[in-house]
This record gives sequence, structure tokens and C-alpha cells, in this order.
Amino acid sequence: MRTDIITTDEKLCRGCNKCVFACPVHANSAQYINEQNKIFIDPDRCIQCGACNKICDHGARGYVDDTDLFFSRLKSGDKISVLVAPAARTNFPDYKRLLGFLRKSGVRLIYDVSFGADITTWAYLKVIQENKIATIIAQPCPVIVSYIQKHKTNLIPYLAPIQSPAMCAAIYLRKYKAVSDDLAFLSPCISKKIEFTDPNTFGYVKYNVTMTKLKKYLQDNRINLMNYPLDEFDDKPCDLGFTFSRPGGLRENVEYYTDGTAWIKQTEGIQEAVDYLKTYEKRVRAKQRTPLLVDILNCSNGCNIGTGTDREAQIDDIDYKTNQQKTRFMKEKSAAQDSAPFAAFNQMLALKDFRRNYTDCSKQVQNASPQEIENVFLQLGKTTPESRKINCFSCGYGGCREFANAIAIGNNDLRNCINYSRQKLRSGKEEFDTIFQSLEARVAQIDSNLEMIKESSSNLNNISLQTKIISFNASIESARAGEAGKVFSVVASEIKDLADQSERIVVANATSQNQIMSDIRDLEAVIQNIKQKIDGVLQ
Repeated sequence: MRTDIITTDEKLCRGCNKCVFACPVHANSAQYINEQNKIFIDPDRCIQCGACNKICDHGARGYVDDTDLFFSRLKSGDKISVLVAPAARTNFPDYKRLLGFLRKSGVRLIYDVSFGADITTWAYLKVIQENKIATIIAQPCPVIVSYIQKHKTNLIPYLAPIQSPAMCAAIYLRKYKAVSDDLAFLSPCISKKIEFTDPNTFGYVKYNVTMTKLKKYLQDNRINLMNYPLDEFDDKPCDLGFTFSRPGGLRENVEYYTDGTAWIKQTEGIQEAVDYLKTYEKRVRAKQRTPLLVDILNCSNGCNIGTGTDREAQIDDIDYKTNQQKTRFMKEKSAAQDSAPFAAFNQMLALKDFRRNYTDCSKQVQNASPQEIENVFLQLGKTTPESRKINCFSCGYGGCREFANAIAIGNNDLRNCINYSRQKLRSGKEEFDTIFQSLEARVAQIDSNLEMIKESSSNLNNISLQTKIISFNASIESARAGEAGKVFSVVASEIKDLADQSERIVVANATSQNQIMSDIRDLEAVIQNIKQKIDGVLQ
């Protein structure tokens, strides 16, 4: 499954390798375009975590979603209902007016995905009990699912066999409310698109409308939400599902319904998540104790400040509002004396409807063979074990072997290794010194020939040529002092021709003074041309 979501603006990319460094799965491809390093996405490896978008300070990374298509289809009269992520409450202070705007724009039904989160919690607890599951990895985060399906396939059996809150809400509408409309998800996450296009989610959700792009749409079209009425969701009030959008939200739900007796591991942030899953895999393989549930998210501050938001919401403000809502929920539950959690779900829902399968996608992730990596090391001049473990981070990978793998599969360039470049520079300097010695001899010959020309032409009062020769010598000395010696491989033949030309003038000293003057002017033009090339390299 390949979905190209994250984009690269080649004109803005500076080839700084920050995105290479930030990517947890080495999904960046370096290419030299017009001798400039540019970094692009390898969608086969990418898990759409958005780490490169976040770290790029050149504005070169962006993403695509379905916002424009969604509104275009609405204007065309398509029947569309909307699922709204809990994060809308914190990203749109007037979210009820946003609901009013959507309704006025032609949206038919508007459901709170918090209700889908309640179904997810119910299904998790039910499947754990019925199947006597000892440990599972939560899967509401599509980045985590993508990572496991592509890069940690041994963990696929441990992914929770239940759909995400958004999908549970979609399934509920389809199967229990007989809603046949196209469904759009008002989303805090760019990677939800890969979930919705996965064959295991049945194509139930058609549009991923991120909050950042929605805000831009409102701004570009000069839409003021204050001009729209307050509106409400069409579904009944949720239970505790609204906490899913903050770190540990699933943990809060499970602990509430299990009296805090379940062992739950909470992890946020893509690098922390990747590191923990590596440890988790080792412990599972060694049959060591593991948590009942791994509540794991790509975004360190949860979905409220997800990859599809403008990240302007403050975590303390989010927690304050969420805690207020949680307090009201707890009071209402206490007053109702509800002693049978999810009694209604047990009566009206079938667990099989909300199950989720997964696909091994590792075949689309290309990796080099040991021999191919060995060949790259030889090209890099890394012939000793020590040279293959420098791990200097200049290439962005932080590991020589990872960089060699990228080279072998065509995702990077030898020139991005600083040690390789240093070796080439040292080799170039030796070549430069050899060329320079030859050029010095040629320039000396030009000086000598000039003196002979002057002696044979007593009426030449201006030989500006001597001044140009002096300036020419200075340019060569400047180039030698710097690291621009490569210019001499370009102009060496021209300097040789210059020396030969000046020698011809000396040989032909019996010709007329006018001819000599014409030849000298030709020499001046050649010298000036060569000097400009040298100066251009030095700038």
C-alpha cells in the first residue's frame, strides 16, 4: 500500500539533511540536481509520521489532503456526512459554529468520533476477555500501524484486532444507521489517509479533511464562523471517548472501566515509539513480561496537536478543558449509578463488525544485500571496521551502514559522506599541485616572452600586457591559497595555448610592429578570459 501524502518543494529544499536525521525509517532520498543536494520522500518506506515536516525550517515539506475535493463535492451536491475528531474541540474554540457552517454547506449528518472511541474501548476490553489476549498494541494511530506493517512485521499479530475510533464510528453509521452517504473525517492527522485507503478499512471513509487545511480554506474564502449558528452532533453524547485525543487517552478509558487494575504502557513521540517497539519485540520473543496494552502514539502531545493541526493549541489549555469535561462526565455517571458499563453496546453491537485485519507490507520496502553494502563501502574508501563505524551524522543517518544501504538502493549519493568528500579533496589537491607546477612554468615562459617582445619592439610605449600578467599571477596565487584548485583543470590548456601564442610572437619578431601589437591585444584578451574564470571560482 503506497500513498504519497508528504510533498517536497524542490526549489525550497537546501539539502541540509535535517529531514534525513529526523526520519525514523530512513525514508528520505537524496539526489544531486544541478550539483545541488535535494532530499525527496521514498513513499515505499515512509510511514507518514510528519517528522520531516516538523523539522524542516526551509518550508520545503508539505502534505496533501482532501479538503478542496471535499468542498468541491459538497458544492456539486454529493451526499456527504462528517465524522469529527475530538481534537476539533481544542483546535476550533467555536467548534459548534464550525458544525453550523458545515451544515449550511450541505453536510447531512455530523457525528462525534468520541462516540466511536467509546466503541473502540468496549471492543478492546471485549476481545481481550473473549480471546484471553495477554498483550496487544493499540492501533488508533495510523503511523504506528504503518510502521509495524512495513518495518516490524513480526509485531503484526500483536496489533489490536479492532478498528480505530474513526473507523468504528464509520462502521456504526454504515451498519447500524444505514447511512449510505460518502463519509469525511475532520482530522488532526495527515496520516489518516493511509488508514482510509487501506483495504482492511473497506473504503468507508472517503475524505481526510485536516484541521490545518480547513482553517486555510476558511481564511482563503473569507469565511467567518461567527456568522454561522451554533449546532450540535447528531449522535448521542459520548462517554469518556473524548479523552482519546490526548496522550494516554486510551489508557484513561481502559483504567476507568477496569478499576485501574490493567497494566498499560503509555508511549508518545515517534522516536520513543520506535525505540519502545524494538524493546517490546525482544521481550515478546524472549517470552518476558509485557503490558496488557501498549497505548502508543506518533505525536508527543497526542492528536490534539497532531500532524494535521497548526500546533497552536497549548497542552495545558487542552488538559484543562478535557479535565473539566471529564469531571462533568464522572458526576453524571455517579448520579446515574450505572453499574453495567457498555450495557447498551453489549446489546446492540456485534464485535465482529469492528474487527480489523492487517497486511504485511515489508516487500515494498527495499533493502540492500550484504554484498551490495560491501560494494558501497569500497566505493566510499571505507576498508576497515573502524572506518565503517564513524557514524558522524553529516549524512543525516548517524550510521555508516544505514548510509551505505541508502546508497545501494539508490536513495542517496556518495558525495553526502563527509569522509568521502575529504578523500576526494585530498586527491584533488595532489592533482592541483601537479597542475600548478606546470602552470607556473608556463606563466614564467609568458613573462620571458613578453620581455623579448618589448626588446624587439622599441616603439611600444604601453604594454598593459605586463600589468595583466602580474594580475594573472596574483589570481593563481589566490587560487592556490584557497580550495579552488579545480579551476586549473579547466584552464590549463588555455594557459598552455597562451604561452604558445606568446612564443609565436617572439619567433615572428621580424614582422611589422602593427602585427605584433595585434598579437599582443589577442594575448590580453586570452589572459583576461582566464583570469575571469579563476576569479569566478574564488567568489
